[in-house]
Amino acid sequence: CLVESCIIKTNGQNGIVGLANLSVLRCNISQNASNGVSVTLGGKIADCVISSNRVDGIRVVARCSITGNMCDYNGLGGRDAGIRLLSSDNRVDGNDLNSNVTGLLSDLGFNLIVRNKATLNPTNYNFHVNDVVGGIAANPTTANPWANFGY
Repeated sequence: CLVESCIIKTNGQNGIVGLANLSVLRCNISQNASNGVSVTLGGKIADCVISSNRVDGIRVVARCSITGNMCDYNGLGGRDAGIRLLSSDNRVDGNDLNSNVTGLLSDLGFNLIVRNKATLNPTNYNFHVNDVVGGIAANPTTANPWANFGY
C-alpha cells in the first residue's frame, strides 16, 4: 500500500496506520490525537514532515525504513518521541528531530541508527544497548560519517 504526497491532519486517533509493507512518502502529517504514523512490519516512511501529534510522530514495530523525515513537536510526555522503535531490525537514517519529548526512542534494540540530527528535545536520543548506532557528535568537522548529531 502507498500513501504519497498527502496532508493528514487532526484525526481523532492516529494519522496513518498500516500493518505490513506500507510506504508513506512525502506527506505532511500533523495534529493527530495519537501517533502521526504507525506501521507494524516492513514499512517505509520517507521525506515526510510530521509534527504536533499527541503521542509519537513515527511509531514502528520491525523491519521498517525511516529516512529523511522532519519530526517536530511530537508527544505530550512520558515515553513519547519524534521516532519510536518498538522492536528490532529497523533502519533510521537522516532524520531531523526537533522539540519532541524524546527525539528518538528505541524500546527493544537491534536497530541501525545513523546520520540523524536531534536538537531541542529534553532527551535527544534514548538508544537500547543492542542498537547499532553511528555514535553521537556535536561537531560535524570531527565526527565520523555515520554519526548522529545532538546538541
